[in-house]
Amino acid sequence: MKSGIGAYGYQKIKKSITGIIGPEKNSDEDKSLDSSVTELSIKPPDPTVGDVLEAWGTAKPNSKIEVSVTFEKEIPVNDGKYFFEFDRVAIPEAPNRYTVKAVGAKNLNFTVKMFVMFTRTSQAKDGVAIFSDSNVPSGTYDIRIDGDAEDGKDSIVLGIEAVQTIPTNEEGKFHYKYDTTPLVDGEFKVQAGDVVEYIKLNSKKN
Repeated sequence: MKSGIGAYGYQKIKKSITGIIGPEKNSDEDKSLDSSVTELSIKPPDPTVGDVLEAWGTAKPNSKIEVSVTFEKEIPVNDGKYFFEFDRVAIPEAPNRYTVKAVGAKNLNFTVKMFVMFTRTSQAKDGVAIFSDSNVPSGTYDIRIDGDAEDGKDSIVLGIEAVQTIPTNEEGKFHYKYDTTPLVDGEFKVQAGDVVEYIKLNSKKN
């Protein structure tokens, strides 16, 4: 089950995604990464929930780059609480990193279920609660994000970033796939190295 208010306009999402999810990288990992991506293409050009996004590009030969997918949703608050769920999220092999931020919240509970259920809780600072994890074992997970909103809030803003480190071949080419099946429609930011593209994910047609 998924919950959330409709996506913001393109320009607002473009600005707010960049602001809510900032770079949170491990300095030791950064030394081996290359950000000089010179080309990035994403297909399909007009994706629908359930499509597999594919990104092709060019960077330095025989290097490693980070590819990230970031999105933001406004989540309604009911009786002082918020929640958002993803079903059957496919986590690729490490290295990977995931960051969740809830703006306008008192706390954030991040629950994953594969064979057993596991929950971590983060307390907010100045109205922003953050959960981040890296090198998550690959597999298919059910994920629930919930918590208490700040007093008087009708909604909170949830920002989510998924990052994977991938190699380039001897010609500098790379290929990345992202399954949108567990997601909801809205505006997304896809970044490879320093190159950024914004796409709109359409709702699934009945």
